[in-house]
Amino acid sequence: MRIRALRLTLVVAAVFTLQVVVLGRLHIVGVHPDLVWLLPMATGLLGGSMYGAVTGFAIGLSWDLFVTTPFGLSALVACLIGAIVGRAAERGLDARMTPAVIGVGALCGAGASVAYPLLSLLLGTSQYLRVPIVDIVVVVAAFDSIAAPAVVAMVRWGIGPEGVGLSSKASATW
Repeated sequence: MRIRALRLTLVVAAVFTLQVVVLGRLHIVGVHPDLVWLLPMATGLLGGSMYGAVTGFAIGLSWDLFVTTPFGLSALVACLIGAIVGRAAERGLDARMTPAVIGVGALCGAGASVAYPLLSLLLGTSQYLRVPIVDIVVVVAAFDSIAAPAVVAMVRWGIGPEGVGLSSKASATW
C-alpha cells in the first residue's frame, strides 16, 4: 500500500512538473494545454468512482497550491471527474481500449474547461466568464485526447499491478 502511494505521488509530481514547466509556457491560440485533469480521469478509470473521487480530490487540492483560483475549485472539479469516470468504469468502460481512453480524455478536458468557470460563478467569482471558453475547450480537449493514453499508462504504473480491486462487475458506490 505504501509503495502504491509513493509511486502514484511520483506520477502526480511528474505531471505537475510537466504542466508547470513545459505546458504552462506553451500557448496555442492564447491558451495553454491542461494535463492535470487527466490524473483524476485515470484514477477513476482504473480504480472506480470512490477511488477516483478521493484521489481526484487530493490531486485537485494539491493543484490548488499552484494556481491563483479560489482554493478548492480544482479539488471540486477533479473530484467530479474522478467520480464520473470511475462510475463509467464500474459500468464497463474499459481502460485497455485506447479509442475509449482518447475519447474520455477529450471529454474530461472539455468538461473541466466548462465546469471551472461555471463552478467559480457559483462560488462568487465571475472573472472566468471573461475568458475565450471555446478556444480553451478546443485546445484542452484536443491536447488531453492525445495525452490520455500516456497518463493512463503512468497512473497504471503508479497504482501497481495489484490495482485497486475494480472489475467489470464492480458494484455501484452511489
